[in-house]
Amino acid sequence: MRWIFLLLIMANMAFPLWRMLSPAPSPHTEKAHHPPVVASSNMQSLQLLNEVSHVQMQRRAAPVVDQAPSVCLMVGAFASVEEMQQFVLRLAALDVRAFEHAVELSAGEGYWVYLRPLVNRNEARRRLAELQARGVDSYIIPKGELENGISLGVFTRRDLAEARLAELSRQGLSPKLHNIERSYRELWVMLGEAEEHKLADSVWRSLMQENISLQRRQNLCSDVASAKNFH
Repeated sequence: MRWIFLLLIMANMAFPLWRMLSPAPSPHTEKAHHPPVVASSNMQSLQLLNEVSHVQMQRRAAPVVDQAPSVCLMVGAFASVEEMQQFVLRLAALDVRAFEHAVELSAGEGYWVYLRPLVNRNEARRRLAELQARGVDSYIIPKGELENGISLGVFTRRDLAEARLAELSRQGLSPKLHNIERSYRELWVMLGEAEEHKLADSVWRSLMQENISLQRRQNLCSDVASAKNFH
């Protein structure tokens, strides 16, 4: 037991002496215990990714500029449906897409002299027969808010309508005056978007010389869809 006790005392005294005499660890040895330098490169990569994301967010936040509507060429007005259809066929032979297109235009206000609507069509026919037997120029209004009424004339000038109204009143009738919005229809041909560029200027001059009264105008291409439905 005494020897074991002496050995323990000698070991405790030898360990501090060994720590003092042992060499200090080299820098290479310490570096091996630290995390690799790759961590710093990872931080740089994260910063670059953040910058890219910020640029993308700025691009997404930028306002979107609406494109200007497309414009198509219209040719007209044609005197008849037959002339319009022939022009479309001429363009088709030149590989140019075109469509028939009717345009409703205002013709100003009109004045309608009439007798009030009757209860049904049979009553309207009897009334019409009486008027025509007296020599009054008239016809039955077939539809609309004045359906089954008797038309006694439509005028473009108010003074003429009022003169007719006074004349019929002297004949013992009770005519009325109704203001109407008059319109008329023009026949045009509308080309598809950018189709007019398929034709050289000389071809256009030839086409227009064959139809001296025709004009060329620009219109929105969005109307082409409705033009396809025209008959």
